[in-house]
Amino acid sequence: ASYQRQLQDAQAKLANAEDRIKSRPAELATAKTELKKQEKKLVDKREKLADATALEQELEKDLRQSRAQTEGAKARLASTASRGAVLSGLMQARARPGSEISMAGLLGRLGDLATIDRKFDVAV
Repeated sequence: ASYQRQLQDAQAKLANAEDRIKSRPAELATAKTELKKQEKKLVDKREKLADATALEQELEKDLRQSRAQTEGAKARLASTASRGAVLSGLMQARARPGSEISMAGLLGRLGDLATIDRKFDVAV
């Protein structure tokens, strides 16, 4: 009886092993299909990464240009403010009777007479 039981167990194990052997090609085919899918996804992701990297570089270039424009605008604003301060100082000096500026004949801004281009906006 024990030999018969061992024989049945061995036959069951053999049948199980045969089933596993038969299912291996299908599992292998499934694994190969999945590998191809994953490789395609990898290629797609690498392409997206390359596109994103190119976009990042373009945006960084635009950012640098925008910063340069901002710095230029700040410099122009500071220049205008400085010129305004000089002009205010000249006008205050003109208002003091007997000052060298008033004796030199400083009358005012040319821009006070009419609207003129900023490059011609100077004291007379």
